[in-house]
Amino acid sequence: MPPLKTLKLSKPQQQRIAAVYRQCGTIPSNTGGALDGELTRGSMHSVLASLKLRADSVLLDAGAGAGKPCLHAAAMGHRAVGVELERPRWMLSLANKAGCERAWRGGGGGGGGGGTAAAAASFVLGDVTEFATLEPCTHVYAFDVGFPPGVREALVQAAYRSASVVRLALVTNRPLRRDDPRFEEVGAVKVHMSGGNNEGKTARIYEKRGASGGASADADAPAVRRANAEAALAKLMAMAKAKAPPSAWTKKREDVKVQQQRILDDALSPGTRLRAVPFAPDEARKLYKRPLRAQAFHYHPGGRGSPAVGRLAVLRATDEPGLRSKLRGKGNLVVERVEVFEPHRGQGHCAPMMAELLALPSLRLRYADANDPERVYLDAQKDNAAATKCYRSALFEPVPELNGGGGGDDLVYMRARLRCRSVADALATADADADDAMRQWKAATGPTTRTRRMQR
Repeated sequence: MPPLKTLKLSKPQQQRIAAVYRQCGTIPSNTGGALDGELTRGSMHSVLASLKLRADSVLLDAGAGAGKPCLHAAAMGHRAVGVELERPRWMLSLANKAGCERAWRGGGGGGGGGGTAAAAASFVLGDVTEFATLEPCTHVYAFDVGFPPGVREALVQAAYRSASVVRLALVTNRPLRRDDPRFEEVGAVKVHMSGGNNEGKTARIYEKRGASGGASADADAPAVRRANAEAALAKLMAMAKAKAPPSAWTKKREDVKVQQQRILDDALSPGTRLRAVPFAPDEARKLYKRPLRAQAFHYHPGGRGSPAVGRLAVLRATDEPGLRSKLRGKGNLVVERVEVFEPHRGQGHCAPMMAELLALPSLRLRYADANDPERVYLDAQKDNAAATKCYRSALFEPVPELNGGGGGDDLVYMRARLRCRSVADALATADADADDAMRQWKAATGPTTRTRRMQR
């Protein structure tokens, strides 16, 4: 490990980083579990340097564990957000943050500003796959070797969808495809694991294709977009009621629906790669023997101005013959007509297209019902292994209550949850959640045993 003084850090920064690693300790890299994957101090700094963090950058650590990467970045003067699924490890990151704050303010932190540096690190209890966007984060770090299937894809797609994200670092055994239309590999860093062995891995640095800069996104952007969507829809409805001339309002009901969908998507998720298109009435009658309430989308991986590579449709469960009886009484959504166009098959477009669909806020507003507004269903042929693998990688899971006792049914039914949150939404309550958690912890444990129990 190179000495920190060779990594262009000021003396206070070096002292604060040293305090982070004294506070957090070392977890052996061969212990397994969600905390497996701690980098050495020098390796972590090399990864952060390769990400080219700027003064206004915000780092996201997906699977924060004990919080060491976020605290390392905070000690360098950057804002950082850690997302952790397991509550005990989230609590551990909060305890480590409090310990670093004490050390930085005292004699072990080096210089003033320690409290400010600690405040730059926030830790969120949640599932990173539930985020539709990662705004206001600009850079993403993840040790994805132990991630369950589909989690890495959901993270990469959310990063690509987020206008603020420009770079990501993945310590991975599964590099992104060289022809991935979303991110381009711009470097690789050899890293070493902590815990007393010499296990080595590679952190791959990716840059978003077409990224224009690293400025942070406005945290109020989602609220502004929602307000814009409401105003645009109100104007659209007013035009319809006033029976505006054809130049301002088309008479075709299908075009009206597509126009509504596009207004919502442009306002709520301007970075989406899905474009609403008409679901042809003749196709609906051919497939379902009647008209139905459906919305079709084309998928444009290079942005809406690029060629479409696939399509899908969304409709209510009450309109879908196959799932209608199984989902009786529910207003769930069903995905139909999933197709990647012939020249683009086998290039990995299916899973990103499905992930993009799950992140459309407009689906929840327009189609979902209060019974179960966050569920999306689909069916696939049991012998179609490629389709099932694609859906699983987009975090669709089989539904036992629908698949059991099929009586010769050759379909497997799967479902996933809509991703309606953003990191900005989680940050709005992160401090209050952390204060409540630490208050409960202090009330439930004695002062002499609290730290020992937290470390277990």
